[in-house]
Amino acid sequence: MAIGGTHRWTYDSGQWVETKEEPDLWKIKFEAKKHRNRTAPKGSGAPVGTEYHWLIVAHQHVVKEDANTYSTRMEGHKYKLAHKSVGTNSWSVNTVKGQRDREIQLLEDSIRRVQGLPPVTSSQKVATQKMKDPGQKTLDQIFFGGASRKGKQEDVNEEEGGT
Repeated sequence: MAIGGTHRWTYDSGQWVETKEEPDLWKIKFEAKKHRNRTAPKGSGAPVGTEYHWLIVAHQHVVKEDANTYSTRMEGHKYKLAHKSVGTNSWSVNTVKGQRDREIQLLEDSIRRVQGLPPVTSSQKVATQKMKDPGQKTLDQIFFGGASRKGKQEDVNEEEGGT
């Protein structure tokens, strides 16, 4: 894809937009509402209206499944860059320079974390998984839409009122 080209991904609860800026650099944007899986304990957490500014440093692992579908997994670190309490008009780090300096500190922390990983040799290969033939589906994918039988059985039990 040419520099400046854009992909738009729709997730179940949001939309991921990525624009290629350089051969190995993409600008990303993701917007969605997130909901707790369980109800928050009464009186816990920040008051409604509190805002956060996070810095996410992550790996996104992607496998192309067909011409228009990719499975994706993301893992990494989420750093709080700043927050804004309800009823205030300023962030905990309230200047652009201050937030940039904080971002640099957080990125330096991320670098230290990578440098602190166990040593590897220069010839050590990245592990790979053997791929199935394109279009070949597992029985779970055919019968359960990709969910494992265990996960599907739990869903059935919940519908029937069991455990």
